[in-house]
Amino acid sequence: MSKVDFIKRYEDAWNTHDIDEILSFFAEEFTFEDVPIGLFADSTGKLRQILQKTFKEVPDFSMKVQNILEGPSFVVTEWRQSGTATGEVEGASVASKRYSVRATSIIEFNGSKIKRLSDYWDASVFYK
Repeated sequence: MSKVDFIKRYEDAWNTHDIDEILSFFAEEFTFEDVPIGLFADSTGKLRQILQKTFKEVPDFSMKVQNILEGPSFVVTEWRQSGTATGEVEGASVASKRYSVRATSIIEFNGSKIKRLSDYWDASVFYK
């Protein structure tokens, strides 16, 4: 499977909120970080908790990949994240806050699975 096809399937899993499918894209040993809000996982259990929290607090979470830059063992994606936040972000109430923000992910592969994924986006979107 090409990296572009991989990313499209990964995007579909996020858009259907299919936690088990999202987890299937990760290698046995991996790191996941959402840098702006300080989320980090290095196990399936921790990532599952992050995904459950994400889909609970943003029940209409969606992503749209807009660009994919490929390297031999990595991709960089530009994408748009949107939804309606219903909880708190770093202590600030964002209840019923509709948002849309541009994001970038750096994804490194171990063969056909993700071994490292770091997301970068402007979390100030919740404070505007």
